[in-house]
Amino acid sequence: MACSTIYLQSRNNSKVIDFFSIIKNTFKFINFLHRKLILFFLFNFLTINFCYNQVFDTCEIYINNKMTGWGINVCAGDTSHFEVLCPPNYTKKIDSIEWKIINPYRNTEIGDTALLFGKILVDTITKNQFNYFFIDTLSCDNMYLYKRIQVFSNLYFSKDTFHEIALRYNTFCVQYCPVQFAEFKESGRVVCERTGTVDFQDLSNRVPTEWEWTFEGGSPNKSTEKNPKGIRYEQSGTYGVRLIAKNPAGADTIYKPYWIKVLPSPAVSDDTIQEVLANIGDTIVLQKCFSGTKYKWKNSKHVVLDSLETFQYVVKKYETIYCTVSQDSFCDATCKYQIKISDKPRIYIPNVITPNEDGYNDYLEVYGNQHQLLLMQVFDRWGNRIFSSQDSMAKWDGTIDNQKANPGTYIWMIRYIDLRNNKEKVLSGDVTVILN
Repeated sequence: MACSTIYLQSRNNSKVIDFFSIIKNTFKFINFLHRKLILFFLFNFLTINFCYNQVFDTCEIYINNKMTGWGINVCAGDTSHFEVLCPPNYTKKIDSIEWKIINPYRNTEIGDTALLFGKILVDTITKNQFNYFFIDTLSCDNMYLYKRIQVFSNLYFSKDTFHEIALRYNTFCVQYCPVQFAEFKESGRVVCERTGTVDFQDLSNRVPTEWEWTFEGGSPNKSTEKNPKGIRYEQSGTYGVRLIAKNPAGADTIYKPYWIKVLPSPAVSDDTIQEVLANIGDTIVLQKCFSGTKYKWKNSKHVVLDSLETFQYVVKKYETIYCTVSQDSFCDATCKYQIKISDKPRIYIPNVITPNEDGYNDYLEVYGNQHQLLLMQVFDRWGNRIFSSQDSMAKWDGTIDNQKANPGTYIWMIRYIDLRNNKEKVLSGDVTVILN
């Protein structure tokens, strides 16, 4: 009754008198019972109207456009919208708004004097609305409501005053909601059979806790991991992928047919590592070890030597030669040849060098395993000595006075000890310098 009285007193007196005059004149034509009913409904209408204005004549906190208290539970894995809304007739001017979200908000269920002690999720955001992404479930203990999350908002007005509001009934929680859509991404959709692998990553929303993967044609073909890695495909073809993402509230399924394309790899021979026994100076022919469409031969320094199906190689020392075979320039395989030197002693000196610093045939040097070098000298075609060294590891880099020698033929001479009989010997020959 107090609410109704205050409500009526707040109106213009003349309007109140006119209002009751109308009622009085009307009642002359209504019987007693009907008069009581009309008065009852009129009284309750005025009371509720005023009390509503008294209670809601303030700003309120809304979460996802909802204001109710205990019923507000937002979804883990979703972005929630927090906003302060004031009624249209709100007359105070708000200068700024300060938010605070604490999880959980109390350490006991004793009254309003309990201390705030939980982890501060949001602090000092100064807008009337903001979004917050809840990565996981939080404080959904419905038996102990004080363990849920509290949201506060301080409204600062132009007259250096503020008003603190909180979510009605004080709390909310972040709960599991059914997975809306299952989704994933992969490290690549094109892979080579046998050698290539694919990694998968779950992108499903609403915080899944269980996963059921099916990889058609894959090895393994099933997984319950969140982000499976290293899925291998043994045969070329096109294969689908299925994911069922679950949490305690529900599940969703996605199936992508013909999603992973597996290309054929080069046909592998029996041995990918082959040993070749040869003498220094021998010319050997290395055959491809795989069948493919393109070939690349390299030495141990990864210098490209040739691009044919076969490769001719002059044996100089112990060496490893690599043959990489590709299928349509995408899938490839590599085998290696280990060149081993036989026990038969021999000295080998190349007759062509290409001093272009590519790591292949850059030097004039002595190869062998049964000699000790005493002297190396190089002469131009007029007999001028352009290089001389007594180093046991001497080699000429194709320069004269630190300048590149002109292309052409040069004479070399070496003096060495034959370690088989400890006799000193002299050997000479010519070398052609080619500049690429």
